[in-house]
Amino acid sequence: GADCVNDNDCDRGSVCSTDGNCEANVPGGACTVDANCITGEICDDGTCFELGPNGCIASDLMIVLDRTGSMAQKPDGTLPSNDSAGYMQSKWAIAVASIEAVTASLQDGVRFGLSLYPRDLDDFGGAGDCSNIDTWVEQYPPDESDNPECEEGELAVSPQLNAATSIDQFLTIESTGLCRSTPIGSGLDTAEAELANTATANRTQFVLLITDGDDTCNFNNAMNAAKALAADSINTYVVGFDGSGGNGINEDQLNDLACAGGTAPNFMDNCEMNNGGFEALPANERVDSQLFLLAEDASSLQTTLENIGSEICCNCGSID
Repeated sequence: GADCVNDNDCDRGSVCSTDGNCEANVPGGACTVDANCITGEICDDGTCFELGPNGCIASDLMIVLDRTGSMAQKPDGTLPSNDSAGYMQSKWAIAVASIEAVTASLQDGVRFGLSLYPRDLDDFGGAGDCSNIDTWVEQYPPDESDNPECEEGELAVSPQLNAATSIDQFLTIESTGLCRSTPIGSGLDTAEAELANTATANRTQFVLLITDGDDTCNFNNAMNAAKALAADSINTYVVGFDGSGGNGINEDQLNDLACAGGTAPNFMDNCEMNNGGFEALPANERVDSQLFLLAEDASSLQTTLENIGSEICCNCGSID
């Protein structure tokens, strides 16, 4: 290539090598200015990254999915029949299908990522195992599922454009293990760590928490994680998935998380600063009783996820 002193001396898609020659850059390569990046990428904080449609900067959206055993139940809290048709009625199958549909629809304009909590330690060579949905339906809770309580979260897919295939490959209805205990804080911590790895100066980041229960480990950890994300300008959408009339979820916890995550409606009328971040006001002092997003069935869950994705999508508009 041409001789150069620095990156500014090189043509579009090229950078100055240590030998003083302009060389073709690679996708996601190092850069000084936008011109160093290949077509379809811009330079941000020394690294080239992909643009979304219409040349806008796509946001990161890390989905944090509850994989606890209660997701084997139907939204009304009862167990389905122990066969493939029954499994499709479970909260787990509904959540997987909704995530797969929304990521496929919006993957050009949202950098979707996926983490689950807790992790299946058996997949990491440790002692203890999370069990497939058939085991949970046959015996609830199953003796076979002996994963350690309050295990850390599991990163499945790092935020990226066109992530639908990677998410589909990781999430399966009948073979992704469901686990004991509900460490929401661990799931949020996993998301926070990965978003720190993908953060750039010009890209906004979000977390989408999907849960059907309450934190059974240490709810203070969950609140601290949501507050830490908010302090880094990362808002957390909180989706409670429960069609049992509120018997399966802890509404107080989810209301607090919605305030800590910065996504509660009528924010200043419902939330107050406390312990280093926002928490829900007492019920008799706020204007809305429910501050999180409630999904009670398959249709409402998919609509909720579509609305969130469309809101932050890079010039995508709404899903038809």
